Amino acid sequence: MKTHVLIVGPLPPPMHGSARVTREMSQRIGESCRTRVCDTNAQPGTGLAYHLTRIRSYVLAAWVMVTMTRPGRRRVLYIGGSGGLGLWYEVVLVALARLLGWRIAFHHHSYRYLRQPRRAMAAFVRASGPRALHLVLCAGMRDRLRDLYPTASNAIVLSNAIFVGIEPGAGERRDGPGETTRPLRFSHVSNLSFGKGLDVVLQSVDACLEAGLDVELDLAGPVSGDEEKQLLQSHLERHGSRIHHVGPIANDEVVAFLARSDYFLFPSRYKHEAEPLVVLEAMAAGVPALMTDVGCARALAVAGLPPLPDAETFRTSVVSLAHDGREGTQLDELRRQTSDHLIELQGQSTAALADFRAWLEG
Repeated sequence: MKTHVLIVGPLPPPMHGSARVTREMSQRIGESCRTRVCDTNAQPGTGLAYHLTRIRSYVLAAWVMVTMTRPGRRRVLYIGGSGGLGLWYEVVLVALARLLGWRIAFHHHSYRYLRQPRRAMAAFVRASGPRALHLVLCAGMRDRLRDLYPTASNAIVLSNAIFVGIEPGAGERRDGPGETTRPLRFSHVSNLSFGKGLDVVLQSVDACLEAGLDVELDLAGPVSGDEEKQLLQSHLERHGSRIHHVGPIANDEVVAFLARSDYFLFPSRYKHEAEPLVVLEAMAAGVPALMTDVGCARALAVAGLPPLPDAETFRTSVVSLAHDGREGTQLDELRRQTSDHLIELQGQSTAALADFRAWLEG
């Protein structure tokens, strides 16, 4: 008898990390279970219309859950979790699920409630109960969850690494004889915003160019706000031949875009940052990532590029990488470490997904 799974979470459009993961998990769960999907996504916003759209989607999910409740069925509620106010909607949903005898799996996509205790997550953990399964993105996330919310002890570490494919030749040396003289190329892909570190990326490349270092920067993604647009435009005017912005690109173009670069820069300060898919996509391209110490960065980093504590240290490190350039063995070794580490994460994720499937069928 197949398990009936109600999947509640954001689906594209609009496309963002948690929507992409919910879509991928829906496909994988559907391989062995009967599924219904309730989309909780909404156009970005904070106004009344936004919250009414979200509330309507959770009310629909509750109704679907009631109609799916039948004697003798194995039933699971899978939630692609929120990190902000949406958690309060999910508190109500899991309380109903327990009342109706459903098992609960919650997929964590935010680190916000792990930086410090949050009432919404505390309420969710109480409402979902000690038997709820928590899918977390790294061991550090699991440990922090247990420290802050002790009854959330039933957890499986399932990295997002399982959702990216490795580019052929990733981790291999890319330069032929005489090609090490081209500029060192940095890249940054995101919704270009101060939260994702656009200002730090531009300041870092600024510092390299002012020091006379031969570098270039490739940017991709929509620009989030007017202040970010003004900052980017000013840098394009000053360094137009060295900074290139291609605008938004499709998800299936990201790995190929990143593969042209030598280092991926990701100085995020985004409050929900957990295990960004774009860092894993850089790893899939064999491109070492320099990151700030947010979310699961320590689990993603390789030995030669540890996560950095702040913007100033990040800028200093970028200049240091530019001084080293592309000669010698450092970059080749970092590429190899990056590719090997992603393969390791994918192996762990494949085993974790098998454990999750066994739990669904249990």
